Amino acid sequence: MTPPLFDGAGFNATERKFMKTVGIDPNDLDGLVANAPVLSPAMQAHLQQRTWDKLEKLGVTPLAPAKPGRGPAGWAGWATRRRLAVAAAVIAIGASLVVAGPSVYGALQRVAQFVPGIGITETNEQTLVMSEPVTVTGRRGSLTITAMLVTPEHAELRFIIDSVDIVKPDPRSLGQAPLQAALVMADGTRVEQSSVISTAGENSITGTVWFPPFPAPVDSVTLELSSLLGGDSFSAQIPLVAAADAGLAEAVSGPWSDLHNGVEVRVPQMVHTGDRIVLTLEGSVAGRKARIEALGPALSTSAWPGDLILVDDLGHSYPLLTAESELYIAGTQPLTAVFQGPVQPEAKALRLIIEGIQMQEEGEARLRLPLRRLTIGEEIPVGETLLVGNWPVVLRSITRVTESRFLLDVDLGSWRDGAVLQYISILPYRTSGGGFFTWDGGQATNFGVEYLPKNGYLDLALREPTVYVEGPWLIDLPLRDGA
Repeated sequence: MTPPLFDGAGFNATERKFMKTVGIDPNDLDGLVANAPVLSPAMQAHLQQRTWDKLEKLGVTPLAPAKPGRGPAGWAGWATRRRLAVAAAVIAIGASLVVAGPSVYGALQRVAQFVPGIGITETNEQTLVMSEPVTVTGRRGSLTITAMLVTPEHAELRFIIDSVDIVKPDPRSLGQAPLQAALVMADGTRVEQSSVISTAGENSITGTVWFPPFPAPVDSVTLELSSLLGGDSFSAQIPLVAAADAGLAEAVSGPWSDLHNGVEVRVPQMVHTGDRIVLTLEGSVAGRKARIEALGPALSTSAWPGDLILVDDLGHSYPLLTAESELYIAGTQPLTAVFQGPVQPEAKALRLIIEGIQMQEEGEARLRLPLRRLTIGEEIPVGETLLVGNWPVVLRSITRVTESRFLLDVDLGSWRDGAVLQYISILPYRTSGGGFFTWDGGQATNFGVEYLPKNGYLDLALREPTVYVEGPWLIDLPLRDGA
């Protein structure tokens, strides 16, 4: 019986690290086959370059071609004396791609690229984008489609309607979405919007529309858009091109900062292209990925430093474009900082300086008090300390304002190891209700809760401790062409 070529044993740490970066599990190689799908020439060349780039970063020297006739069939011309080099060569050649099923095949094809108007996102051979913005003018305004991204999972379209007089919707339209959008294919097939988010300014409407997957491949679609808030109904044809043919800049990964006040910050993806420099950011606490809640101007405080500063090794600084950045966590979108470029041609490296961050930690405490102790209109001292995650919170007093409204005087504590607790969520425990608070010097205070207590108890959950951590964190980002 012939032993398997890849049994997963004997890989060293560097080899395993490389294989992980290209999406291969070194402990699960049974599915490696020689008859896997063949990549397109463009994707083969792209993967080949990425493979050798990753090898160089890992300090692995690519092997020279072997003598003809050696090595397994289908891999002629490549040395096989190291499993790592074989895996790299197979990926680079693309003629017999190493895959363990469609998920790995898809993962190897995905590339993080900067899509103008969308940001850094993963693309593959099925991804379509707009080649440039599209503008159409109506009698009472103009529509600009600033970006569109089409994937096998969904389509996303972003737009601005300018020079419109915002009007209040007709009461008869209550319950309808403020925007109605559909995409029409060349054969007449309509794809209606699945969701929409829009913001109305003084004379403009900005929004994002999502659509379900397209029923068939297309090279253009027509948007039909109408708004209840003002302006014309618009129709605009949108030409689409494959992401691989759009000349999109590919993102590169950046390093972690040094540990500071128990936190590390990393730039997972960076792109500089044209007049934009785009960075995504993530954090780590005690070696575990942690959620950075806010950065820069989005910090919920003016009391402590929070600037994001980007400079190069020549001393040139790049302004933060707050309106284009995503500096507060909303949904699943990553934190993204966009700076005004272009990068100076002679610059060799950038340095990102983060003066402070806001992080959300895990933790919950429960407060349960008998209602007979809470007389309406009377402030009742409590003096109880609750541990919310790693943070002690002192409930000094409670005032029952009405049957269903309670005010809580809470002390969130002081600075500790370069961090301070800014906010916690205080809401009814496992029942519906609302909460509110006021700010005082960068910390929340005077919490309030509204709900109708049951079973004779005020029953509250204190959770989601949000912490300001003082910087600075310094992240040095080497530059290379196309970064």
